[in-house]
Amino acid sequence: MKFNLGGRGINKEFTTVNMEENCDIKHDLLDVDGFIPSDNVVSEFRMIHTLEHIPTSLYVNFLKTLKRKLKPGGKISVVLTDAEAAMNMWKDNILSFRAMKKILFPPAQLTGLNQLMAHHNMWNTLDLARDFQALGFEVYSFDAGYWTFDLTDEFFPEEMAQFQGLKIKNIGVMALLRG
Repeated sequence: MKFNLGGRGINKEFTTVNMEENCDIKHDLLDVDGFIPSDNVVSEFRMIHTLEHIPTSLYVNFLKTLKRKLKPGGKISVVLTDAEAAMNMWKDNILSFRAMKKILFPPAQLTGLNQLMAHHNMWNTLDLARDFQALGFEVYSFDAGYWTFDLTDEFFPEEMAQFQGLKIKNIGVMALLRG
């Protein structure tokens, strides 16, 4: 069994789980036991721009639950924005502080009243790898490419226009559960 947590659309390789209509299983990601009742049955979890949406108060238990669901040799693949790279773009005057902040904490029009749409945490590759290592995973990094800046601002939309199209670096971390 392979699950794409927070993904969109129907996928033949992964079962997509999300609170949105366009997925295989419409379910709260935080209730993993609700859509995977058995332990040691999952071969892979994929989270692409999802982990940063898990509330910090639930983060450690969420990762422990995913680990419990994995069978030996199972893996967790994570792609998300490289917070360190975004901060460096601000330090190097490539981004304004406000644009950097929008990358790390998306604007209200994208999050609405759904707190799971907000970002609650941020990482660089080493920081995320250490979290998985602390839980007993063997960890590898991979090139996860970039996403294109497409954000706006409630107060200063004109300020964000100059950053449209900039490449924002992702991190890729794969955590392998050795059996």
